[in-house]
Amino acid sequence: MKSYDLHRVSAPSEIKCSVITVSTSRYSEALKGHRVEDVSGSQIVKALMEKGYTIISKKIVSDNIQMIRKETLRSVYEENCNVVILTGGTGLTSSDVTIEALFPLFDKELPGFGEIFRYKTFSKAESVALMSRASAGLISKCAVFCMPGSPDAVETALELIINELPHIVKHACE
Repeated sequence: MKSYDLHRVSAPSEIKCSVITVSTSRYSEALKGHRVEDVSGSQIVKALMEKGYTIISKKIVSDNIQMIRKETLRSVYEENCNVVILTGGTGLTSSDVTIEALFPLFDKELPGFGEIFRYKTFSKAESVALMSRASAGLISKCAVFCMPGSPDAVETALELIINELPHIVKHACE
């Protein structure tokens, strides 16, 4: 048996997850008490639940560095999540600040996630992959993934990580 197979066998069976959608428009609608359609956030929650992972929280935040940090750190330290997945705010516009909010907090970066995400995106949508700043890292032994907000991008990102989360959590916690 290969070493990575041994690691997968000994990986934790319970994975606690938080999903955070970064969207100023959705956040504003939620503040007004309106029902908010969060396709990408719901898509992530559904995929995680289908794999048997535990959803601790699902949040919507504005494209605001302090708010993104606050809710991510709350997921890590107060909710004791093993995995935090953020969707949105990874593009090139001036309001896309998810990476600026979280990159300085990473204890370790997981560059392979962004690299492979862009490679897979390029194979599907060609040069649009150049505009993605998808990234991942560890914050205090919690795996944090920052992915674009489009449902297609979420699907691509989940293809990369969903089956590997127990293995990632095992190594992050050592």
